[in-house]
Amino acid sequence: MSWKLLQLAIYSKKSGDIRILTFNESGLTVYSGTSAKGKSTVLEIADYCLLSKNCRIAKGPIRQAVSHVGMLIEACAGERRRLALVRPLPDANSRTATELFLEVGPDVELPPVAPQKYTHNLQTGKEILSSFTGIEVPPVVRGKDGEFPTSIRHCAPYLFQPQDVIASRNVTFAGIETSFEKMQVVDALRYFLKVFTMRHLEMRQELRRLLDDKRIQDRRRKEQQTLQANGYERGLTLWNQAVGMGLLDAASMPQSLEDLLHTLKRAQYAIDSIAERANVIDVLSAADGDVERLSDVLGRTKGELAELRAYETAESEFQLVADKQAERLAIRKLLPPTKTKQCPLCESGELAVNDIEKQLESGSRALEQVRTLPTRLKSRVELRRAKLENDVREISMALSRARERVKAAVSEISADSRLFAETRRIERLSGAIQEYLLAQSKVVESETSGGGPTLEQQIASLEAAVGDAAVDRSIVQIQAAIGATATALTSGLDVEFPGAPVRLNLRELLIEIAVDANDYVPLSELGSGANWLSYHVVVLLALHYQFRHESSPVPSFLMLDQPSQVWFPAALAKEGQPTYPADDKDVEAITKLYKLLAAFATNNKVQIIVFDHARLPIAEFDSALKEEWRDTSTDELRKRDGLVPSSWFA
Repeated sequence: MSWKLLQLAIYSKKSGDIRILTFNESGLTVYSGTSAKGKSTVLEIADYCLLSKNCRIAKGPIRQAVSHVGMLIEACAGERRRLALVRPLPDANSRTATELFLEVGPDVELPPVAPQKYTHNLQTGKEILSSFTGIEVPPVVRGKDGEFPTSIRHCAPYLFQPQDVIASRNVTFAGIETSFEKMQVVDALRYFLKVFTMRHLEMRQELRRLLDDKRIQDRRRKEQQTLQANGYERGLTLWNQAVGMGLLDAASMPQSLEDLLHTLKRAQYAIDSIAERANVIDVLSAADGDVERLSDVLGRTKGELAELRAYETAESEFQLVADKQAERLAIRKLLPPTKTKQCPLCESGELAVNDIEKQLESGSRALEQVRTLPTRLKSRVELRRAKLENDVREISMALSRARERVKAAVSEISADSRLFAETRRIERLSGAIQEYLLAQSKVVESETSGGGPTLEQQIASLEAAVGDAAVDRSIVQIQAAIGATATALTSGLDVEFPGAPVRLNLRELLIEIAVDANDYVPLSELGSGANWLSYHVVVLLALHYQFRHESSPVPSFLMLDQPSQVWFPAALAKEGQPTYPADDKDVEAITKLYKLLAAFATNNKVQIIVFDHARLPIAEFDSALKEEWRDTSTDELRKRDGLVPSSWFA
């Protein structure tokens, strides 16, 4: 679905007031200003509003003056849908805040003051924001403990380029600090670029199932082939054992596998006495189980009965104690009436006698209410005790009978141990014959089954569509498309190798340039900050172009921090001078970059939001400029003192 960023906001910790940054809904937006005005912080605010796990907003004046941050976004397609999100900044001892305010609707706006109540926690907010973005929930990213759904957080590397990343030779995207984070971003990028769709994932799951079925089928086929190859010898061994036990006639030795199978089937009918002979052993086993079960039940029942008797004893003792206390409280009735302020024993006037009398009477009434167990409860206790005593008697009798059965079965087995040993040998032979006959029947079934080729055809079809080789081809094609776009974009910039093929290695997330006859080298092996920054920019633009081409859910905005840093003259940056010499090569390079950004944003309906020191005297820059955070600005409509109003620090 994708969405565009309409507003970012900060809320005053002191007054709760709101300060809103607005952005052009399409094309380029620029906020320009000198150092220490909060430009870089805006990227960190936007990332925090995208529900990052930790708050990267630096501790200092901004964290001291701001209590909440928020964003307002709007879906790019379909009916008008907006989402407003406000998140509190963590306190001094925390790395994040887990609660937030979130509202979705066609006309929602950011709250004019910081919300006092929150509507969602971090996890549910992430689910809602991911759904609003149009991200489905297949488990397509790998982690330490399995696979996880793609979420809005996997979009973040392509939305923000801080100043320490945009001109880095070693880092391609922000927020990829561990191997697991890199692995997840690689997996999610394949989903965002439509290498994998929900349909692809379903087909790959079906392919895995069919491959598992084929492995099982191949294993069974090998087992059956082994059985078939050794079938006669194994069957003849079983026949000899049956003859030795007197179950078959030695004179009728089978001459073929078919005769052998028929003879062994007849042997099954000859084992008639097995069930009868084994019956006493089954009786012993059942009786043993009854003894164990009844012993356990008897122990638990006796335990419950003991607890109930202890309760009744304690209740009787409590009633005796309560009777004695009631008698003591009733002593007051034996004493003569006394004056209000005098003690009834010593007639001194030091006590509040009326209060004491009230307390004694109240205590006596309360004790009277609890000293006797309610009749209804007492009856239930007595009934339960009687039932438990009866249960103990019945279980004890059943346990005695089970022990007698065990004793009788053991005695019978001991009297004819040879008979039972023979019975067990016949049982084992019977089981082996049954297993052999079943295996041979499966061999016959598999020989007549026609399912193998169909399974192989299904696997071949799915392999061609979504197998690893097909995925690799898709990655190569998309990588080539991104590279072609990035290469074309370099023609308008001052790079060391204009027109040389550029690519984003989608497996390693590295920017690579073919400096010599398609020999690609990573950006880390090139010199010049101008190269590093320019190649970062063109790859990001090419990636967003591919997102839009594939109708990807990745939000269609890109924030860049200080893209002029490698060219902007340090002295001019310090002074905040808004104009530069016309023949300055650095200014010319910056101008090319901004013209490229403006044209790309307009032509491809992508929001590009830039925070920079530069103040360029060109139409593309001037029309995109929203605010100017510098004291020397002469544009009163755009002039501001920075991200955070100075009055918030007072």
